[in-house]
Amino acid sequence: MKVIHIAPSAFNYFDDIRDRVFSWVEELNERGIDATVLTLQYETPTREVKRQVAAAAPSVEYDHADSVAVVTESIVRTIKPPEREIIHLHTPFLGGGRDIINFVKSRPDAHFLVTHHRPVRIVDFFSIYIHFYNQFYLPKLFFRAEAILLIEPKKSTNNETERLAGSTHIFRVNIDKKDNVNYPHPMPVKGVADNLILMYNYLMGK
Repeated sequence: MKVIHIAPSAFNYFDDIRDRVFSWVEELNERGIDATVLTLQYETPTREVKRQVAAAAPSVEYDHADSVAVVTESIVRTIKPPEREIIHLHTPFLGGGRDIINFVKSRPDAHFLVTHHRPVRIVDFFSIYIHFYNQFYLPKLFFRAEAILLIEPKKSTNNETERLAGSTHIFRVNIDKKDNVNYPHPMPVKGVADNLILMYNYLMGK
């Protein structure tokens, strides 16, 4: 099983999502899952960004940054039929929306999974553009996904996902507040990895 994670990393709007994805991939690799990360970004990562990623995932490579165009082209090179493959997109995101849709359409045997982490945070004028970019592309991506995964979603994330995708193929991973001493912080990485592996096996068994 090969899993390609496509993670947003444009400017500083998705740092929390990027670091979460790298930490998940670190844990998946430790469990023997062949998982890699491709980042959607527009600038060379700073020393501080590399430090943050290294703290989240010490063994996952993050030595350089490529443009969105290069990343989407590399997806085709990285996943070669007839590998049993899962394309795991993390949203919200910026860049490559049409290329990702076209790639998924061209790979009917691949399993396409989307994890929607949260709505776009409106913090400046450019983030308004990012918001509308996602409002345009997310329904198209959700429609093509075999499953949409929400990890301990907040109400705003759940509501946005249902509005853009309906509720027929949304899978929610919630944990009892009493069982998670860190609540409402993100679910521990090992717990996320457990659920990701269950989801991957479910998709591969369909």
